[in-house]
Amino acid sequence: MSSDEEVSIDSSVDERKEEVHEVHSIPAKIVSEPPPVVNKTGINARLDEAMKVLKRINRSSDLVPLTHDYEVMRKELKSTIVAAKTYKASLEGMDKARMNMVMKFSSLSTKSPIFAHVGNTVEQDDSLAVITQAASKHTSEVAASYQDVVIDYLVEWERVTSSRVNQGVEETKKLHDRMIHYQTKVEGLRKKVHTKEDSPKGSIPQKLQEKLERNEKKLDQAWKEHERSASILCNLIEQVTARGWKDLAPVVLNSVQWEVERTSGEYDIFARLPAMAEAMMETVEKATASHDESRSVAVALASEELSAVGSETTGSYHEEEEAVVEQEHVLKTPEVSREKVDVSKVVEQMPQSPDRVDFNVGKEV
Repeated sequence: MSSDEEVSIDSSVDERKEEVHEVHSIPAKIVSEPPPVVNKTGINARLDEAMKVLKRINRSSDLVPLTHDYEVMRKELKSTIVAAKTYKASLEGMDKARMNMVMKFSSLSTKSPIFAHVGNTVEQDDSLAVITQAASKHTSEVAASYQDVVIDYLVEWERVTSSRVNQGVEETKKLHDRMIHYQTKVEGLRKKVHTKEDSPKGSIPQKLQEKLERNEKKLDQAWKEHERSASILCNLIEQVTARGWKDLAPVVLNSVQWEVERTSGEYDIFARLPAMAEAMMETVEKATASHDESRSVAVALASEELSAVGSETTGSYHEEEEAVVEQEHVLKTPEVSREKVDVSKVVEQMPQSPDRVDFNVGKEV
């Protein structure tokens, strides 16, 4: 603490005389055990340098609104960490889903002409599976990089600021409690003094007067210590919140650079897909043409066989047709043609004529 600061505080104490300094309480919810601090981001060093310059004093009245600002900022920072982790998980999830889809394509293409372009995993040949594996490897690398330059930075930022602010809050709270203790004690002693002054004797016991003076000095000292701690804490919180953009800028730039590297790497890998697709189309066309040629030959051979079978079938059909006609002719012949004709009965059934001949007697009637 500098001599100028001590002079300023002493003069402030003198000005308040017998008045008790109004102290604003500190929300207990932000007081907790500080987590272990690591220093990979340089945030600690930045705060140290800033606190050497910031020497504003008598700021205890600013503590409540500043702690509110800090709570808002801390919650937002934690929410940002969750969002960053979600982004990384979605990136890895998309890569896993894409790899799974290509594996299904590979399985379907097995024993087909296009397997070499779809499911072949020989790195010398650019198949869909090889390109996707390369993309998956790239995703794993950039995901690890994102964890390092973005997520870990955000986590450390939150850890460093929380540790320092919580430590300052804890120290200021203890000094606040100590000051309240002496403030309560002094108020009680003053009441006793006032009572003695109003008594008929109007005299104040020496011991009581000395005790009051001694505790007033302790109260003054406690107030100065609390005010100093509260001012330092206010300066720190202001540096964390109002000047927090200085810690935000590096991680934003890290994120932008990471996106550039991720997308450029993906472009280099997936730029191989058009050539792979063109090669597969050539294979599809060749396989289709070969299949059509084989089908034409098969159709021609089948036609010849059908023609040969058709000739034999036609001759056999005519013979069978003649046999059927002959059979039908036999079936249609009158029954009399199969037996001996009874001439006399036939004659009797004929119309009578004057000139008819009686074949039964062999003479003219």
